[in-house]
Amino acid sequence: MDYSCGLGGTPNAAGCSFSPSNTQAILDWSNEHFKNKFLDKYYYYDAKLIYNKMTIEFLDKIYKISRITGFGFEKPKFLLENIRMPWRDKIGEKKNHTKLTRRDDGIYFNIMDFNNKEPLDRFKKAKSVDAVGSVSCNRYYSETKQQWCVSKQMFADIITTNER
Repeated sequence: MDYSCGLGGTPNAAGCSFSPSNTQAILDWSNEHFKNKFLDKYYYYDAKLIYNKMTIEFLDKIYKISRITGFGFEKPKFLLENIRMPWRDKIGEKKNHTKLTRRDDGIYFNIMDFNNKEPLDRFKKAKSVDAVGSVSCNRYYSETKQQWCVSKQMFADIITTNER
């Protein structure tokens, strides 16, 4: 179907124009035509972390560095690869946040993905996950244990699964 109103441009930069009344039809056509061709998203990160080298002391140093804020600065983002996360849950009032958890040497590590609409089945079938996000320590007082606790956590921008 031809939606163009005119063709033109210089020999090095071809161009075309469309009528505003054709905008929705053009969007529908391009979405159908290019479906699944450009779905790969790119996520940028500052460094790759090795999970078993991610100590509380190391995370505290990252926290101090990430306190740099202001125009043009974002918290550093890290990549964690092939992390086995045996526990998974949907949390929040609307159950719209995903929480993946593992425990090593008495310290919990949580990967949190907020406003994630994907079902937990995706994570149940996964051998491991890769995630990009900011990392930190969570210090809290546990009423049940009557003591201060610490856990390692990542606020993920993206979580991908590695199938079994």
